Amino acid sequence: MRVDAHHHVWDLSVRDQDWITGPELLPLRRDFGIADLEAVAGAAGVDRTVLVRTVTVAEETPELLALAERGPRS
Repeated sequence: MRVDAHHHVWDLSVRDQDWITGPELLPLRRDFGIADLEAVAGAAGVDRTVLVRTVTVAEETPELLALAERGPRS
């Protein structure tokens, strides 16, 4: 079994990721969801993943737990 031990997802319309600043990070200044993860994880042979918080906001925890519960690789 192959495990990706660290990945993030975010929706900028739900919560801004204020750490994504400057021109060098511009490619990251977009939403990243489970579908984005699935597109690369399957091709890389990853069976399971560990979802990691992106910001220190308590409200993010139940959102991430819900994503993990629905995610096919969680």
